[in-house]
Amino acid sequence: MNGKTHKWLLKSLGSLTLASAVVLLPLILTGCGGDSASSVVPVPPPPPPPPPPAPTPTPAPTPTPAPTPTPTPASLIVVSPTSIPNATASSVKTINVKLAQDPSGIKTVTVTGPTGWSISPASLTFDSSNFNVNQPVQFTAPLTAVGQTQNITFSGTGLGSVDVPVTVTPVPNTFFLDPVNGSDSNPGTAAAPWKTFEGVLKVGADPYQSKLVPLLQQGENVTIQVVAPAPVTQSLTAALGTTVPGGSITIVGPTNYKLSIPAGNTLTLNENVKLEGFSIEVKGNNDITINKSSASINNATIRCKPPAGNTCINVNAANVKLSGNKITFDVQTTAVAIQKPGVIIKDSEFKSDGSNTAGNSTRAIDTAAAGTTVLNSKFDLSSVNAGGGPDTTAIVLNAGSSSAVVKGNKILVAGDAPNSFGVLAAAGTGHLVQDNEFKASVNNVGVGIKLGVPIANFVNDISNGNSFPQPPNLAQNVQ
Repeated sequence: MNGKTHKWLLKSLGSLTLASAVVLLPLILTGCGGDSASSVVPVPPPPPPPPPPAPTPTPAPTPTPAPTPTPTPASLIVVSPTSIPNATASSVKTINVKLAQDPSGIKTVTVTGPTGWSISPASLTFDSSNFNVNQPVQFTAPLTAVGQTQNITFSGTGLGSVDVPVTVTPVPNTFFLDPVNGSDSNPGTAAAPWKTFEGVLKVGADPYQSKLVPLLQQGENVTIQVVAPAPVTQSLTAALGTTVPGGSITIVGPTNYKLSIPAGNTLTLNENVKLEGFSIEVKGNNDITINKSSASINNATIRCKPPAGNTCINVNAANVKLSGNKITFDVQTTAVAIQKPGVIIKDSEFKSDGSNTAGNSTRAIDTAAAGTTVLNSKFDLSSVNAGGGPDTTAIVLNAGSSSAVVKGNKILVAGDAPNSFGVLAAAGTGHLVQDNEFKASVNNVGVGIKLGVPIANFVNDISNGNSFPQPPNLAQNVQ
């Protein structure tokens, strides 16, 4: 390289940046014929510029969690208590009912329970003003439910339902009777029961005299629980008509225990003697006679088989209440004859047995007293379809009757022309016959309401206040 070139090179390099000069110098020297390898020490290339810093990422916003929905309860009906493990039979217990939230309208809660239990009221009404206010429901379990656990159910449209299990416990002073394995010399406990019906209800007999009379004289109420795992029948060996000296005796048993009353061995129920739940077979005239208002038969199954022209049950006391009985009675007999005022028969069933009524009337209830009340019962007289003789009637309002109340019953009229009637009003004034259903068992046979008195003797419109569904048709609804 000559001197001129050297000067030019220095001048040129002076105008370059250091980085550019480092890159260009080897090229220039080579182009000028110089030996770059021997005359110039190569300069290593500069390190690559550092990469620009990565931008700091913007954190994604934390999503707000959706609110957890409040679960809808299986039932909006709230009851207290939720179970009753010790409801004493025949005592009144209370369950309080309300709603868990505003129903936004009027809602009805229906209350249902086992057959034979008394429950009131049968329904409750809630709205925005009272949904969270307790409403009471009261119930009474019968003696026949002792030892059982049953449900009382509360339900409503859009409200769900809830069951309250109730375990029924014995009342105090409960003794036991086992007609198969018992002995009247036993103490009467569940492990060592008594044996005979007469032993617990006959003056002078034990255990009645030695074990029960002392309690009764103190005004105690005594319950005799019959135990019968298998069907068994006991018969009265003589007439029985004990009057207890105080308190009461209730004999309660299952339907497979049958008390048979032979003709002539009348069972007379006097003050505070009560029968409940078991089966009774009656073979003679008036073989069950109720002589006191505090005596009763409830929830029993009764088979009436007295001779033709006779009566099975004779109610000879005022204000007797008979409830929940199922009575089957022979054709040409009367199931229940009422002699005194104020008798109430309700929630019962009457069914005739036999077809030919020639010779004697066939009647479920025949009253000759004021104020007889028959409520919510069923009558089936359809077995009677021949004979053409005296009347076959569910309810007879006879001479001496007045102000009877016959309401809410269902009557299947017999099919024997021409004297098959639902209600026969033979006498009396002030009767109310309302909200009953009269139905024929044979087309064009029978009369729903037979008048032996002017229609003005009724306090209601009997033609429009009752129903007469068809087919089959009655011969006359009202005659």
